[in-house]
Amino acid sequence: MIAGFRLQEESRYIVEFRDVRKSFGAQMVLQQLTVGIPREKITFVIGQSGEGKSVTLKHIVGILRPDSGEVFFDGKLMSHASGEEWIDERKKIGILFQDGALFDSLTVFENVVFPLREFKKMSEPELRAECAYLLDLVGLPGRENVYPAELSIGEKKRTGLARALALRPKLVLYRL
Repeated sequence: MIAGFRLQEESRYIVEFRDVRKSFGAQMVLQQLTVGIPREKITFVIGQSGEGKSVTLKHIVGILRPDSGEVFFDGKLMSHASGEEWIDERKKIGILFQDGALFDSLTVFENVVFPLREFKKMSEPELRAECAYLLDLVGLPGRENVYPAELSIGEKKRTGLARALALRPKLVLYRL
């Protein structure tokens, strides 16, 4: 055991649920869910309304805890990890919202580098270079100085993707 984490042998899964149960009162949402999300693969969680998609995602990022069962993230047992233990793990997860969830009062540059300013020690030239790289990656070169109101819906989504990729996450979650 290392700092409260039980390490699993190197898993082919970035996220793994083992017999996870979650209910809210009498409403059983996850009933012995056992599933793995493979590393470096695109995986979809689909289903009808009320079948537990959002509850599953909230378990992946540690917002919810299972009633029973185990949730592993990046080889670490996280089912009952503290909020402090989740802080470092969440840095490995990029989250992309349907509308981009940009800060309207910030430029594209400021939106994209927001997580870098929060979690990395980078100089202004390094931030500018990283932002330029990320915007080029998502097909928005040269758009650093515009505001979200000046972007199309697609450009907002791509700006959100650039921000989600800024910390080089091991996992990117996108909720439709």
